[in-house]
Amino acid sequence: MNIAIIDDQDDIKYAIEKILKKQGHTCYGFNGNEEDLIEGLNVFDIDLIILDMMLEENLTGLDVIHTIRNQDIHTPIIMITAYTTPSNMIKASKAGIIDIIQKPFSANDIVQTVEKYTAVSLPKTLYLNSGEEEFIGSFETMKEIYKNIGIAANNSSNVLIIGDTGTGKELIARLIHKNSTQAHEPFVAINCATIPENLFEKLMYGKVENFSKNQNEAHLGYVQKVGLGTLFLDEISELHPNLQVKLLRFLETKSFYPLGSNQEIQFQGRIICASLKRQNELEEGKFRRDLYFRISTFEIFVPTLHQRKDDIKALCFHFIKQICASLNMSEKNIEDDAILFLKECELKGNVRELKNIIYKSVLHSRNETISKQDLNRNINKNYNDKRNLLKEVCKELSIQYNVENAQALFEDFEKEMLQTLLKQCNNISQLSNHLGITRNTLKAKLKKYDIPT
Repeated sequence: MNIAIIDDQDDIKYAIEKILKKQGHTCYGFNGNEEDLIEGLNVFDIDLIILDMMLEENLTGLDVIHTIRNQDIHTPIIMITAYTTPSNMIKASKAGIIDIIQKPFSANDIVQTVEKYTAVSLPKTLYLNSGEEEFIGSFETMKEIYKNIGIAANNSSNVLIIGDTGTGKELIARLIHKNSTQAHEPFVAINCATIPENLFEKLMYGKVENFSKNQNEAHLGYVQKVGLGTLFLDEISELHPNLQVKLLRFLETKSFYPLGSNQEIQFQGRIICASLKRQNELEEGKFRRDLYFRISTFEIFVPTLHQRKDDIKALCFHFIKQICASLNMSEKNIEDDAILFLKECELKGNVRELKNIIYKSVLHSRNETISKQDLNRNINKNYNDKRNLLKEVCKELSIQYNVENAQALFEDFEKEMLQTLLKQCNNISQLSNHLGITRNTLKAKLKKYDIPT
């Protein structure tokens, strides 16, 4: 392939060119500020562009993308950057960037990413409204989420965000809204689990004046408040089954009648939903299948805190800084042992629970550094009870097996645990997700221990 490398640093261009030439590619270097950049891309018949996010002063990779796309050139672009902030990653995704390589990169990073590319068309870039970076996480953990946020922000498709309680589903919905062309319009969030069945129409669609003898005032519904903005339906799978039918009609027609009115109103906003449920959990029958397919044109899966343990340290420092600032306190530190302790905790409330623990620890810690003991005082008692039980079980087993038979202990324990877990959850895909391993890995373990499925 003919590959253009756009970077203002000659050593970076040379390094990438050296890697790609060994793979048989032809490379052309640009700084990004050339007046004849577009002409050069056309003359050399470029198949792929590798572009740095940060170029010289007053010029960014996104500026270059705008220039390229405005000339109706849809050559695929790989972004390289040392600044993998949420804002930058969403900006890149909105500009049609599928792959981002983080600096410092290896030869393998470059080769594997370039090998994925053939001539494909990318959508024209849209303006990004960059706001506060609300999501904290490592590049590897979060890059897929930010890519999907950018894709969702670029269109008006129905989005379903799937994730456990406290993982940040509403933050993702707000980021989609904030980076869309309707960012200046209202964002209206509703917890579907709290909507009373008898007030559904009034709360959702509003009611006209003088409809009720007892209540003469008009009421503006959630849907009316949205206007051209975003309606966020949180915990939609928890909506009462009778109300799911009513909601489905609204989603299908994109129209509604305020209570007491015979005038149909067209809904012009977009809809984002969030749920704990996945498609393979529909067998329970509480979440209508037709409603699920209506809202899940585009899905975003949010990992649990257990699946992103490496992010706990960054989250702790972020929350400490945020909480201390809000309380007008000098910023505190946190011990490494305390971080390790949190990584071992069963935080089913995910990021929300972690923030709550840090908040309490900041308030009650007598020292400038939060210790393991500070955290332990604010951890849910049920967790401590379970942890003590686990310690006792492990202690007893280690005595029974002896250290010399540690391998047998691990294997026997794993086998028994898998058999027990399968009785509680016999769906392989779902169980592998809970365990934080791939489906194939779980199947290999079951085969190893001759456990029937």
